[in-house]
Amino acid sequence: MAVNLAKAGHSLRLYTRNLSKIQDLKKDNVQIFDSPVEAAKNSDLVVLCLTEDQIVEKETISSGLLDTKPPILIDCGTTSLSLTLKLSKLCSEKKFVFMILL
Repeated sequence: MAVNLAKAGHSLRLYTRNLSKIQDLKKDNVQIFDSPVEAAKNSDLVVLCLTEDQIVEKETISSGLLDTKPPILIDCGTTSLSLTLKLSKLCSEKKFVFMILL
């Protein structure tokens, strides 16, 4: 997804736990950050694509990412129903949109 968005000229602010996965994305319109919070700051949209609940919780709730109040948070990973509902409630309380992609 990020590769196609970058090729289309969109500005991206990226964070990944594995930098080798995004080395090919080093372009003028792509910034790479050391934390999810830094990547989310001043972003119009945050997309999560994570595989385990513990990682999702760490990278969103524990990291403070939700406190950056992105206008839209999309989860397209494999998050459990219970964590999805928790994230939905937290996002609603902070007045921003939470979406899941199935």
